[in-house]
Parts: sequence; C-alpha cells; structure tokens
Amino acid sequence: MIVVIVMAIIFTTGTTILAVTANDYKMRINESKKLQNLYEADSGLDIVENIIIKTSQEAIKYADNEVKKEFTNTKEEDRRKENLNKLFKEKFYEFLSKKETLNLKGNPKEVYILEYLI
Repeated sequence: MIVVIVMAIIFTTGTTILAVTANDYKMRINESKKLQNLYEADSGLDIVENIIIKTSQEAIKYADNEVKKEFTNTKEEDRRKENLNKLFKEKFYEFLSKKETLNLKGNPKEVYILEYLI
C-alpha cells in the first residue's frame, strides 16, 4: 500500500513538472513569435517610410523645376507667392499621378509613378 501511495505522489509530481515545463516552453515560443512579428512589422514600416520619402523628394524636385520653368514665362503680377504655391502644388500632385511606360520582359506597360516606386 505504501508503494502505491509513493508511486502516486511521484506520478503526480512528475506530471505537474512536465505540464509546467510544457507551458513555459509554449509561452517562450509565443513570446519569441510576438517579438519576431514586431520586428517584421517595424521593418515593413521602414520600407514604406523610405518609399514615401523618396517619392516626396522626387515630386518636390519635379514641381520645383516646373515652377522655375513657368516663373520665367509669367508676368510680374502673377509671380505672387500664392500663385507660385498653387502652381507648385499642382505640379507636385501631377508628378504623383503621372503615368510612366515601363518595358517589363518586352511588354510595355503604363503604370502610375507610385506603383513603379513600390
């Protein structure tokens, strides 16, 4: 009878230790996956941020050049800051909505500039 009681205690203790170990292992795996997902999401945000920055820089360059071209052709009274700002905004948006022709694998395809940059 004592052997049965001792075996029951050992069995219960062993089962408890295994359950705690398995639970701890699962928690560590989940924490590791959560951390990995955070790093992957942050990496994706960095990529998107870089695309936005590069696109904005190119749009600013394009709009600036277009405004400089128009500046020489405009009358003195039309060279007010408001008019130039309006023209700059128009050219900025024009760049972002512009279509480019790409030659991918011998097939010309028109895409919006944002699709091309992504």
